Amino acid sequence: MVAYTDGAAQGNPGPAGAGAIVTYPHWGAAASRHTEELSVGLGTSTNNYGELWAIGMVLTDVARKAGDGYELPAQGVILTDSSYVCGCLVDGWNAKGPNAPLVQALLALLRDSPLHWTIVWIPGHAGVPGNEAADGAATRGARASGAGRGLTDLENRIENNNYI
Repeated sequence: MVAYTDGAAQGNPGPAGAGAIVTYPHWGAAASRHTEELSVGLGTSTNNYGELWAIGMVLTDVARKAGDGYELPAQGVILTDSSYVCGCLVDGWNAKGPNAPLVQALLALLRDSPLHWTIVWIPGHAGVPGNEAADGAATRGARASGAGRGLTDLENRIENNNYI
């Protein structure tokens, strides 16, 4: 399983969004790959918050698929162009402010996931198709926030592990 994730903010802070492109290795009777785009507006926030939220969207989507009987692979890779995400979720950086509860929730989700996840940094805006698609999804989320269509109950969603 491969997921590209990205966050966006129009201003920092400003209207923010999160995006992800998730490719499932087999899908249905045809046993073929299946790719989904996830995008959400986060109201007024920062790019880093969007980057983190995108990871939560992937983990939520995978958990829902597992609950619906989808047979998960043993491993997954999350690709991000955010050194901040890698620092917080891989290298043990201490997140502060509004990011701290989100980081703690994501660490718990990663720990408890039925998949073993590897989070890998990739360069942003470097022509990597999956990363460019995730950037587009995150930007659409930020635009939705700017138009007043962002999520409004972020703290409740973190508490209930529901990022989409």
